[in-house]
Amino acid sequence: MTAFPGHHCHAIGCEVFVPAVWFMCSFHWLRLPRRLRDAVWAAYQPGQPVTLDLSPEWLKAAQEAVRWVAEREGRRPATLELPEEDAGG
Repeated sequence: MTAFPGHHCHAIGCEVFVPAVWFMCSFHWLRLPRRLRDAVWAAYQPGQPVTLDLSPEWLKAAQEAVRWVAEREGRRPATLELPEEDAGG
């Protein structure tokens, strides 16, 4: 299996390419409050960038982090979809 090489920073509008295990570029990551960074890492599972098997906990933490940055940069916050079994409640 080939490792996923990377992706763009998840901050809305950011075009910085980062390694697969990074959620955001260092500029945006370090702007986040510690509690949001900790929540993203706590829900991270090794291999996640390759398998794309994202837990509801990680999606929630990621969405909150993206929204936090977007609000401070005056951008429209994105919404990450939760798996169907968790969407209702």
